[in-house]
Amino acid sequence: MIDADCRVLSWNLWWRFGGWEARQPLIDHAIAEAQADIIGLQEVWRTVAESQFDRLADAAGLANVAWSPNRQPERWRSRLVDGPNDLDCGLAIISRWPITETAEIELPNGDRPPSGRTALAAVIEHPRGPLLFVTTHLEPHPARSAVRVDQLNAVASMVHELSMRSGSEPLPSIVCGDLNAEPHSDEVRRFSGLQTAPHVDDLAFQDAWHVAGPENDPGWTWRKECPHIAAGNPSARIDYVFCDLRSRIAGVDLVGIGPSTMWPSDHAGVVADVRPG
Repeated sequence: MIDADCRVLSWNLWWRFGGWEARQPLIDHAIAEAQADIIGLQEVWRTVAESQFDRLADAAGLANVAWSPNRQPERWRSRLVDGPNDLDCGLAIISRWPITETAEIELPNGDRPPSGRTALAAVIEHPRGPLLFVTTHLEPHPARSAVRVDQLNAVASMVHELSMRSGSEPLPSIVCGDLNAEPHSDEVRRFSGLQTAPHVDDLAFQDAWHVAGPENDPGWTWRKECPHIAAGNPSARIDYVFCDLRSRIAGVDLVGIGPSTMWPSDHAGVVADVRPG
């Protein structure tokens, strides 16, 4: 049996869409129940007065937080009928252990105007030594696989640069997020580096669900039975926890699935038990 000593959760919380105030207590409960040590969140909100990630850190009993806002906030605010003028959407990392360094990059968007999407990284002082944790949220349009390839190439370069700062041996690395791409896609295959050449030589990742998911369970995180998803959408696995090849994955599960008619989010979250390499 693998002695896992780090529980990781990745979850897209659907910002302030779809009855967000009614959904928030369900999110609070699911976060507390997951008992994760490190949490990577996508589509979390913040105003000058308050933030969803601070609330969730309190719910989880975790004290260390990093935040990266989308750099084109009006693209998000324009999608709401009403809302505070200072409302932001972005990424957050919440950790049981101290965060000693953070970094963020803006993701490329092909030949289109910048989308403001980012990747957020944190060096976390795990009890057995520092590890690198990254969360991100990629381009959602189904036909823009090439953009997502470029975005994950940028994430891979970021991981390589940050993980090698401490010396000749790279830091253990965990990358999570809503990739808006299924496991067989070009972008996911290239990022994992196990089915095709990776963007960075020798930088490859294990997909936690592929390694430790229950047999014959597709691990769908975008589920057509979710009441927040429009009829006709197929189920898909588009949310991930990736670990470097030295790390060991003991188990993986989903959080935030029904059974009520008001699910916490339009995505299920992925929780994985990991022993960082």
